[in-house]
Amino acid sequence: MRCAAYAPRIRVETWHNRTMGNESTHANTAVAPGTRLRSATTWDELAALPGFLSEQVPVDKMRRGNVVGQYSMKGSDMRPCGIASCSQPHKHGFIVELVDGTLSHVGRICGKHKLGVEFNQMLVRFRATRKAAAKAHAATAIREEAKAAIAEALKMPSELQAAKALLSTLDSLPPKMKAVLERRAAAGDSQIIRWRDPTPEEVKKAKFMGNPSPTTVSQVIANIDEIRAVAPNSRADFIAEKRIPQAVAQLTAMTTDAATDADAIAAKIQVLRETRDLLDRSIERIARFFAPANVVKLGYLENADAPARVTFDAGPPSRLIVSPPIRKR
Repeated sequence: MRCAAYAPRIRVETWHNRTMGNESTHANTAVAPGTRLRSATTWDELAALPGFLSEQVPVDKMRRGNVVGQYSMKGSDMRPCGIASCSQPHKHGFIVELVDGTLSHVGRICGKHKLGVEFNQMLVRFRATRKAAAKAHAATAIREEAKAAIAEALKMPSELQAAKALLSTLDSLPPKMKAVLERRAAAGDSQIIRWRDPTPEEVKKAKFMGNPSPTTVSQVIANIDEIRAVAPNSRADFIAEKRIPQAVAQLTAMTTDAATDADAIAAKIQVLRETRDLLDRSIERIARFFAPANVVKLGYLENADAPARVTFDAGPPSRLIVSPPIRKR
């Protein structure tokens, strides 16, 4: 016997559950807007739904109802459905809201054989309602996710100010050197190449291979680490002040437009998160770019044969000091 204090669990669903069976889809008319979709996984859950009738219902009354949910009972307990005179044990079927607002239930097989065409139409309306409810739920959920993503993206890392201070020292470089650096950074060109005269062995090898004798030979003498960190469009300050606010504005506009579907918003959320991750990576790269051993390599940018001396002065204010090359006597 069930304890009097027992309260059966009731589930009221407003979004997609798996449809059982292969119902007809020749119509798209939904149940009245605002209809609550229900479900049950035990007979006690079903009986506890508000308005559920314990007695069976005449076929004609069942035909005029609307399907508003599904049930698939756990365990092996099988019982007849709510159609009058039904004695067929079952455990899978549909919850029906009758014209007076009460609830009953009909098994899949009974519905098909005893309610006929009307049952197919009931299922079509149910599927349309469930689809609309799922779409509405997805629209609400993705907009909540977008709000959270925006709040997270706008939390700037504590290391950003230090990164900005380092980037500001680039303004102390000579204009030509800075321009060369930014052009190389935008292209990802980190190699410092020096041109020299070919050795006799290199000339001999070219002749042996049937190639023209080289007049000059390139030699990579250095690589500037993390050069992309100072490219104008991928600097940490540019990402924080331009790219993230732009992505936030676009996502905000999409979430306030009811016509924007969930997939489009999800795609823009991903863009915002990737942009925010890019900021963190850029800050890490800036620290490596300004390592003393790397800063020295900037002196090769204008003239690889006679490099200037570049050093970092912590200040304040911090700056890059460029000294002319030491000329050999």
